[in-house]
Amino acid sequence: MRRVGVRMKRGWRVLLAALVLSAQPAAAAPSAKALSALDARLQQIMQAWNPAGMAVAVIADDKVVFLQGYGVTSTTRDGSKVDGDTLFQLASISKPLSSALIGTYVDQGRLAWSDRIVDRLPWFRVGDDAVTADLRLEDALSHRSDVEATNWLIDVPGMTWRGAAERLRTLPQQAPVRSTMIYDNVMYSTGGLMLVEQGEDYAKALSGRLFAPLGMRRSLGDFEALLQREGVAACHECELADGPGPVESVMATPNVAVPHVRVRDLPSTPIRWRHVATTAASSGMSSAADMARFLRMMLNGGTLDGVRVLKPETVAEILRLHSLARPGRTQPIAGFLVEQARIADWSQGYALGWYAARYAGVDIRHHGGGLLGVGGSVIMAPDRKVAVVVLTNDRLYSSNHVLAAAYSALDTALGLPAADWTGYMRIQDQRAAAEAEASIPAREGTSLNPPARLAGRYCHPAYGELTVAADAAGLAISQGEQRHGRLLRVSGDRFALRWDGPRFGGRPLAFQIGPDGAASALDVDAMRFAACGAP
Repeated sequence: MRRVGVRMKRGWRVLLAALVLSAQPAAAAPSAKALSALDARLQQIMQAWNPAGMAVAVIADDKVVFLQGYGVTSTTRDGSKVDGDTLFQLASISKPLSSALIGTYVDQGRLAWSDRIVDRLPWFRVGDDAVTADLRLEDALSHRSDVEATNWLIDVPGMTWRGAAERLRTLPQQAPVRSTMIYDNVMYSTGGLMLVEQGEDYAKALSGRLFAPLGMRRSLGDFEALLQREGVAACHECELADGPGPVESVMATPNVAVPHVRVRDLPSTPIRWRHVATTAASSGMSSAADMARFLRMMLNGGTLDGVRVLKPETVAEILRLHSLARPGRTQPIAGFLVEQARIADWSQGYALGWYAARYAGVDIRHHGGGLLGVGGSVIMAPDRKVAVVVLTNDRLYSSNHVLAAAYSALDTALGLPAADWTGYMRIQDQRAAAEAEASIPAREGTSLNPPARLAGRYCHPAYGELTVAADAAGLAISQGEQRHGRLLRVSGDRFALRWDGPRFGGRPLAFQIGPDGAASALDVDAMRFAACGAP
């Protein structure tokens, strides 16, 4: 009875939310002058960061009022100009698509947000048996399982979608379930695995249930399907040393944005596509034009051009705040009071596949996405009936160029005075760069333990094995055959781990020394790898 009561209360809450949203006035469409000013600001952003390419869409009152591409799909001779139909890798912007897809099954009664995960995935386990028995689909989709985050799993060479989810059983509970929000790609993707367990092909389900009825003619549920069709290899860690991927074969499917990275002030360089092990959380591909159609459907309560894809109450439930985030802290920047005021409440929590926030006092649902070489953002103001899309094929240690473009577009959509997002985000970039540089020692420190004493194999039940080897230059580290790097000593037995390739900065790593003077474990960030043998 208690579960029925909860569902009844939820039903009234969802209905009320839908009525409130439908009663709010839509924002007036931006004027031609405002859109021209936005174009000028976006060109300024392109000049300031010089990314390879970017596509931007603005939606107001159920119309795409701005759709523009900037830059190129690739900086090689095979590149073409980016436009509204250019196909980009979405990374975590895939999450709003997957929650909508799951919503279509909820509408049919084939799934319920309150379904227990273990009832749909009998092999599913987390470290706490009581939590395993209680975790629901909505917990996974709102990042409130509060199991220790497993995002490093998507970097483990050879990892599969189900394999990543199966390793959740090795991880402890970081907080009581449903007490806070702990962002986790692997836990989120179990929602998609529920469909796979029912015999569904995830990518085909996305195509048939969302992309086709919405007219998203270029979108794909899994970018690796494109790579396999075109004969392009994905990689786990895309290294500049390996050279760029075969861009010309990607161009057999026209107008595809190739991932790029920038190391400090060097020109953008194309890299090979990166494999990810969490399909439902991060593997989609789409264009600014297609994503605009998806956002129009969400703003319209589940319909687009007379075609209903989701019930209004399902859209309301997807957009309802489900988990609260810990308050974030942003160091103030002098001279940017307007910018800081607009994003002061940007981190409120999470809905189902969407972040919940406020921007300049307006309720917002948004999601960003970033993998090595790509970045993007989608933002909706449901009560004002406006939304923006920003997709880029250039990213490394931050997405501040994406945020500068997204906030500039959102200001235009909401009719707000222009803010200096380029200036504000450039300072944030400088801070991020300084922090990354500070993580790498200018010169290596000293230790009583020579490199050979620290060499060995170190194992983690979820993240696999790291091998540390001593050589003439110090200490090398590897994870499988595809991932290699160096350990740069900071002091004593503390190091900075820097993987090979176009990465910026280093990760803190420390060896734990046992009573016998030998290394018993190494810690990477908060992850402990126990010594498990000779290299």
